[in-house]
This record gives sequence, C-alpha cells and structure tokens, in this order.
Amino acid sequence: LTPETSVVRVPDLKPAIYLNVSSYMSNNRTRVVDGYFDNSKLIRTATISQKNKLMTFTFHRNQSLQSANVSVTFYDEKTNSTVEKLFLIVAVTKNQNDSVSNVNDTGGVSRDNLTVSFRSSSVEGEIANATQEIIFFLITCLLI
Repeated sequence: LTPETSVVRVPDLKPAIYLNVSSYMSNNRTRVVDGYFDNSKLIRTATISQKNKLMTFTFHRNQSLQSANVSVTFYDEKTNSTVEKLFLIVAVTKNQNDSVSNVNDTGGVSRDNLTVSFRSSSVEGEIANATQEIIFFLITCLLI
C-alpha cells in the first residue's frame, strides 16, 4: 500500500489478502490507530499487525463483484501527526463471469459512508480477547 494506491484489486476467488503498510510506518514510532470499511457483506475481517506492518483482509465466500471503501489512520509519535489513507478494495469470491480486471480505477473514495471499524490498540485488543474468552467460558458452562 503506497500513497499512490487508490484501488486494490483482489485476484478473483482469493479468500484473503495481505497489504504491506511499511511505506506509512517507516519508523518504529508510527502505528495504525484507526480504520474503517463500508462493506461487511464483502469483507469478513480486517486486522492490523503493527509489528509486521501488515493489514490483513479476509472475504466472505460466494460474493459477486463488489467494492469496499477503506480508511486507515496512521499516527506518528515523533511528529505527533496523523495521516489518513483512503482506498477501494475490489473483489469477487463467487465463480461467475465478473472479474476485478474489468473494473476501472474509480478514485473518489469518501469517508462519509464508512461504518464498520477496526481499531488498533493493545488495550482494546486485550479487552476483546478477554471478552471472547469469557463468552467461550460461559457457553461451555451452559453446555455442561
């Protein structure tokens, strides 16, 4: 993912992609602090690996040709500034005649309709993991 990237075309029928975000995290004091995408019918999960400087997207199966607007905010502690990167992901996960290669660069990604969020924070991650463990524990107790 570079500053020039406006559209990410996922190879047809691929269930997941990894995006290298090291161009935005050139020093060890830059991190992803916020992110949003607007199409939860296409994107199943979006995760960040701060250490490896990667974004991972997984996609729902059997989806016709679709796109999703994505926004990622990077924070640089050294300069105390943020940079927001907007881009479009185009994918098809259903066997059909549609192909992402038929899609033109549309640009014009807008933050207005981005609704699903993924946040990167060690505290939020620990809370989410603890919550999942508690829910799993409660379900296990109910089944016994």
